[in-house]
Amino acid sequence: MHSLLSGFLLAAPCFTQSPASPVEPSPGHSAPEVLTQEASAALAPVLVPSATSAGQLDLICHGGTPGQGVRLFAAPAGAGLAHAQPVARAGMDGDGAVRFSLHGSLRGLDLYVAPTAEGLLFGPTVSAMVRVPAQAPMDGLPVPKAGAVLISEIHKDPSAVSDTAGEWIEFYNTTPQAIDIEGWVLSDLGSNATVLDNGGAGILVPQRGYVVVARELDPSLNGGVVAAAAYSQFTLSNGDDEVVLSRPNGLLVDEVHYDDVSWPDVAGATLQLSNVRLGPLWNDDPSHWCAATQPYGSGDLGTPGVKNDDC
Repeated sequence: MHSLLSGFLLAAPCFTQSPASPVEPSPGHSAPEVLTQEASAALAPVLVPSATSAGQLDLICHGGTPGQGVRLFAAPAGAGLAHAQPVARAGMDGDGAVRFSLHGSLRGLDLYVAPTAEGLLFGPTVSAMVRVPAQAPMDGLPVPKAGAVLISEIHKDPSAVSDTAGEWIEFYNTTPQAIDIEGWVLSDLGSNATVLDNGGAGILVPQRGYVVVARELDPSLNGGVVAAAAYSQFTLSNGDDEVVLSRPNGLLVDEVHYDDVSWPDVAGATLQLSNVRLGPLWNDDPSHWCAATQPYGSGDLGTPGVKNDDC
């Protein structure tokens, strides 16, 4: 076994094929012979907090074909494709996404994603690369459950417009300094993940203030919400789901796990964190959330981008 494989294990809980396990090159298939092309933008991976293990990271990729095989290769940072070795394999789920759970010491490694041609053990073309930062939250390092930016309002079930146009999420900045969240990652604990992007213009959360990101940017289509940026590849379930905000290096900033039993569940009304509970430990508790009552835009209920109600 190659020495690079001995320090960690990668598995893929989100797949359509059999569970992934550590992979060694088969005879005649060394990594330098397989990975001969430079990375492109396809299947762009993002690092997110682990869905199962505190202090760990997961790697999510989108843009594949459902059922398509995917291989994960690793190399020391900056060493390049010639030094990459296969470490795990999985299959794309029904949405063309895959999630790898990263275990062990991965600090400083470059991870390469390669789609697999039918009938081949390893794919010949690298589609994307991501570097695990030197200070990644691995090996039990503490990861805060809440931070400077909180998830303060969620519109999961719009009535005035369709879900595809009307879903949005509001963030609140608890600090006295503005915070730019462009490049941060919005995800759940499944295979939904998106990098918040505004074309380099920034997504600024004002000091002690709010910002909204939405699936549709145009207020004439999204129910009348003024959003700072639009996102894709992330949807909100009307039942149970999670909203996770993390920094580009995978460090968790905040997360909310909601359901339709213990949490408010009113079609056309947002889930709203009480204005007197805007603290780092309070938005985990469903009793601090309520269904919005103030109408906005096209008639749904919520307070996008402004002070929430006192629940």
